Amino acid sequence: MKLKTIVLPALAVAGASALLTPPESHGFSTIGGSLGQSQRDFRVYNNITGGGANNNTVIDPNFPGYDGAEAAIWKGCIEWSSELHGGDGAGDPTQAIGNGGANFDSSWQGNATSVGTTDQNVHSQISGNGGSTLAFTETPISDGWRIRYYEDPWNWKDGPGSVSVGVDLQGVACHEYGHALGLGHSTSGGATMFPSISGSGDAQRSINGDDQSGVQFIYGVMDTAKKPHIDTVSGTNPIIITGFNFAATANEVWFTQASAGGNGTPVKVTGLNSDGFTITVVPPGNAGPGDLLVKKGGVTGHKGPSNLFPWSPAAIPTDPFATDLNIDIGTGFGAPSNSYGAAAGSAGAWNSFSPPVAGVPLVDLAGDATAATISTSSTGGEFSQNNAATIGDDEALLDDLEDVGCTPGVSTSTWTINGMAAGVYDVYVYGWAPDDRTGFSTDITVAGGAMGAQNSGAFTWAGSHVEGGTYVVDTVTVAADGGAISVTTLTNTGCGSINGIQIVEFTMPSCGTSVNYCTSGLSASWCQAALSSSGSASASAASGFDVIATGVEGNKDGLYFWGTNGRQSNTWGSGTSFQCVAPPVKRAGLLVGNGTNGGCDGVFSQDLNALWQALPAKNPGAGAIVQLQLWYRDPFNTSNQTTSLSDALEFTLCP
Repeated sequence: MKLKTIVLPALAVAGASALLTPPESHGFSTIGGSLGQSQRDFRVYNNITGGGANNNTVIDPNFPGYDGAEAAIWKGCIEWSSELHGGDGAGDPTQAIGNGGANFDSSWQGNATSVGTTDQNVHSQISGNGGSTLAFTETPISDGWRIRYYEDPWNWKDGPGSVSVGVDLQGVACHEYGHALGLGHSTSGGATMFPSISGSGDAQRSINGDDQSGVQFIYGVMDTAKKPHIDTVSGTNPIIITGFNFAATANEVWFTQASAGGNGTPVKVTGLNSDGFTITVVPPGNAGPGDLLVKKGGVTGHKGPSNLFPWSPAAIPTDPFATDLNIDIGTGFGAPSNSYGAAAGSAGAWNSFSPPVAGVPLVDLAGDATAATISTSSTGGEFSQNNAATIGDDEALLDDLEDVGCTPGVSTSTWTINGMAAGVYDVYVYGWAPDDRTGFSTDITVAGGAMGAQNSGAFTWAGSHVEGGTYVVDTVTVAADGGAISVTTLTNTGCGSINGIQIVEFTMPSCGTSVNYCTSGLSASWCQAALSSSGSASASAASGFDVIATGVEGNKDGLYFWGTNGRQSNTWGSGTSFQCVAPPVKRAGLLVGNGTNGGCDGVFSQDLNALWQALPAKNPGAGAIVQLQLWYRDPFNTSNQTTSLSDALEFTLCP
């Protein structure tokens, strides 16, 4: 079966593309036969030449041990897999890999040492000029196959990103492997199995509904009640595999071979018992980087092999999961520099990409690879506009973004970071519109956070980040290694925005320190009361811990209140304030206002150590983690409360 290319005149591209997309129903065809369990292997003899065939020298942790043409072909073949590779399909910035939905999974066996014969399941280049033919698959497939890629006149490209010039090796490999599975050409122009490509062919990387129907016709729709499924792979020696539908006895784990050569037979550990949900296996010495799968005991048909998971004896670090991350959404103004800490003060490498994304791997602050990936469920695209007030790193973060949409209360997007280490994290999310800085705002929710939906935007940039103006922050717990942090945005006014995310491992304030959180409300005179502290909070000291509020509505009375039940973010009446201290709360005495009416020059200061010694019943006690806010009168506020609240402080009491 041959794949040809169509070279289109520049002025005919749009029209011709339209002609190449007929209705997709029942477009697939078959060539007869299918691949049994003994023919699920595939290898590459990497004699593939061309200016870009082996340019990618970065090994993706989702495809351990291989780069260049080998990784491109590996990705192309496993797009036909039953489920997303490794559970999330990460490793290709253009798509999530593994979309077949059939009872079919293959076994990557690394490098061959020759082009092999027509039944040895090897990909390789063939010399000579193919004319308009890019590649071909030698069949019949019942006893194996061989795929050849013509050397000339093609400029093969290995990705891993989109390919604009040359021919995408991954897309062509995906098409040709479809023939090896038993599919013929499709009449559906959007299908990977359509007999020709337009452009580079990188669109062929991702199989569509017609391709899925074809592979499911041959191998059956994935039987989730019988086919084994892997959820997680952990440990090094032994490996712990969790999932379901494992047999009680006679299970096998198939590995990729460590060395080049062989005959394609996977490295196997056999005779493994299971409780149906867990398999423990010691990897053999000849197992190398690649994929592993579980072959269910006693099942000889298509439903025997499980989904695929990447594994490597050398690629699993002691702690592969992520902690601190910087994420810049939008590439129009480039990525911030490594010295830029933004609102979180967390300087380091920035991950930067244009939305939407699926399973994109993330690096940590040092620029090292992690197990973390990021995906978005939205379809919003990138928007950028140069705001004259922002410059440098601030411009790089804020002036490009995902456009969430312009229907308030409806337009939404969700960003999910998988592969986080267990722990507690402060999550900073930036939502600011450079094109309408005072009229557009976004509600931002960190799933599982204490603060609920928080609003960001409607703010004129004045040289620095302001909570509630350019960003919000919430604290969230990841219960187990490999967990996720999820952020949802919802347009509040105008058009919604998300510019970036920072994740910082949370450190509980140590004795003698305090941290700010939450957003201060706007008073009738547009004042925002801000809290700070001086000294150390103590359960026994007679004095020495002053809490200070500045920027308070002038000449208005107020008081401090606190609790020890954690953070929250509940609306305070119909105004802009939030009650950020979870009840029940305790109160200090009323403080007489100062400053001038209509001004933002009110200041309150109170020594809480002295208060707690005078009123022991209100003393939280040594080791208590305290959340505190200021309440003050605001009679001309349009809120039904006629009062406003400051931001909040959190601190730990020393003995």
